[in-house]
Amino acid sequence: MSLQEVQSTATLLPLEFTPILKRARWGGERLGTVLHKLIGMEQDYGESWELSDYPGAPTLIASGEFSG
Repeated sequence: MSLQEVQSTATLLPLEFTPILKRARWGGERLGTVLHKLIGMEQDYGESWELSDYPGAPTLIASGEFSG
């Protein structure tokens, strides 16, 4: 299949990424209460990396054709 055929038949949907939650000594539970992140029972999350290409910690596409 050529690139032109793929472009003409593909349905373009927005990409959704799985955020990386980072624990920190100064963290708390506000990522869960304010931003509705699923933080579980832990209450020391300080950062949510919504999109990252940091070496060893890239965010992944959550669903769809390009997931993983």
